[in-house]
Amino acid sequence: MIGRRTWSVLGVSAFLLVDIALATWAMSTTRATTPETPGPIPTFASVPSSRPTPTETSTPIPLTAQAAPRLFAAVSATEAYRATRGTCTGPAAVLEKTTDAGATWVPLPTTRYNLHTLLALSGATDTHLAAVAGLKANCAVGAYASFTGGQFWQGYPANLADASYIDPRSPDTIHTPTGAEQSPCPTALQLARGFSSTAVLCSGTVAVRVDGAAWTITQVPGVLALTASDSGYTLAVAGAGGCPGIAIESLTAGASDSTLIGCLASLPAPAELTIGQSGNTLWVWSGAATMISNDAGKTW
Repeated sequence: MIGRRTWSVLGVSAFLLVDIALATWAMSTTRATTPETPGPIPTFASVPSSRPTPTETSTPIPLTAQAAPRLFAAVSATEAYRATRGTCTGPAAVLEKTTDAGATWVPLPTTRYNLHTLLALSGATDTHLAAVAGLKANCAVGAYASFTGGQFWQGYPANLADASYIDPRSPDTIHTPTGAEQSPCPTALQLARGFSSTAVLCSGTVAVRVDGAAWTITQVPGVLALTASDSGYTLAVAGAGGCPGIAIESLTAGASDSTLIGCLASLPAPAELTIGQSGNTLWVWSGAATMISNDAGKTW
């Protein structure tokens, strides 16, 4: 590995076996997943929303979800990675790391390794980080991993098949461990992987598929972002539950509706909102601000 001292033959062999195993695991998800059986073009089951119909006194929904311009990988209550996606022909992705709960962020090298765009980011530990990235020359998509906290990177072509991501050049297609397939909506905005399920954020809806079954589409007006959690998925929603800012909701895989968890009242609905979760620690990144809840979004 780049930047590491010379080890004994036995030590290097053991280290490489651990690194390769961790890289494969991190590229799939930060939690264990159950392999899904490939199926035909997906069918969709629409689930009516149980949310009340907005009235003239209801809080207006100021924004709808957009293709996530940012990525976030939560590792613990103090450690996380964040990144802008970058573009193929424009500015490159910017990747940063914090070890002090977001008080400071340290930039990490990506352009040195020609990682011009970032499509997915997964932080397994404070030193093990995996990414799906596009190379600058032609934005060819590949799988990469770092075992030095993002300081040095190496390509792992075989891991790309286990990764979940959306290529912004074809937002009607999603990529999961079962292969490339039709998105459950015309434009997939964000994608997250749970234990044995996949969630896709669309405009005003969240589509969830469990164990390769049909997609269940839940109406979530004002949903802006989602991330995988231990119980399913956590959503950031504008104009919901009487919250004047960003409502935090939970969606269990296979459930017909989301459940209100808490309210981040201090944050008005922003255009660029990204969330990440590790256990009960929920991170929100908006603008230059980073906010943390240690009870899964109940209090801030």
